[in-house]
Amino acid sequence: MDMKVNKQYKKFDLHIHSTCSKHPFFGVDGMCPPKEIVKTAIKKGLNGIAVTDHDTVRGSLLVAKIVKDLNYNHDFLVIPGAELRSKHGDILALGITDEIKGTKRLPAVEVVEKVQDHGGLAIKAHLFKTNFFGSKLEKCTKWIRRMNGTKFNGIETYNGGSSETANNLADCLATKHKYSKTGGSDAHILSHIGSGLTMIDAELTVDDVLEAIRKKKTKVIGVPYNLTRPIKIYFYKMVQLLRRTIGKGFNHCPRKTNELAFNIFHLETN
Repeated sequence: MDMKVNKQYKKFDLHIHSTCSKHPFFGVDGMCPPKEIVKTAIKKGLNGIAVTDHDTVRGSLLVAKIVKDLNYNHDFLVIPGAELRSKHGDILALGITDEIKGTKRLPAVEVVEKVQDHGGLAIKAHLFKTNFFGSKLEKCTKWIRRMNGTKFNGIETYNGGSSETANNLADCLATKHKYSKTGGSDAHILSHIGSGLTMIDAELTVDDVLEAIRKKKTKVIGVPYNLTRPIKIYFYKMVQLLRRTIGKGFNHCPRKTNELAFNIFHLETN
């Protein structure tokens, strides 16, 4: 997918992980400090972002507060949300501000209903992420049909952590079943922010952006996938694990910025 941009559309990265995303082994899964997310996204010319941490909205609310405190909220929009686990994979919950707990053991249809009951959009994330050869296409198609009339609000047809094959399959499935399409970097480190975008024809308000996604007024673009991406991510995860073992790591979702703890990730943006 090329990265050419039509100027009438607003540029959004709808899948970013802050340090509020936990990992059972490494301690943190997302390694993007909230304030650095804002700086990086604005530097890259984005009009807005969705911070979608695993099973919590806390990161998105922190980033929204930072944007407001810096007085950027007139030109830059933060869509609140989270990435919720279900029995049938991860679901991006865009536009929710309340925590939705205990979804990991629920079927996707119930998680979709919970998100929609909270006024949010339920987007199926990286549908074929672990599928490089199309083996999951029939299984996923049958699963979509078994949603008992409860539909996702969209399918993530570009995910920065998925192969080109996986993204193309997701795009084909979204087209076939007439789903709205979204794209996001799935950034876990700062340099990946903006590598996947949803181009949205809407005003810079949460309601307008969510409504545009509902009405399929989006275009999706992204950079080609390459294996340096996971290598880079896991390098920084190992660095963080080492720092934690010697007591120099950082809280997975800090209330206050610890500049010393973030130094290693400042290097990553150079």
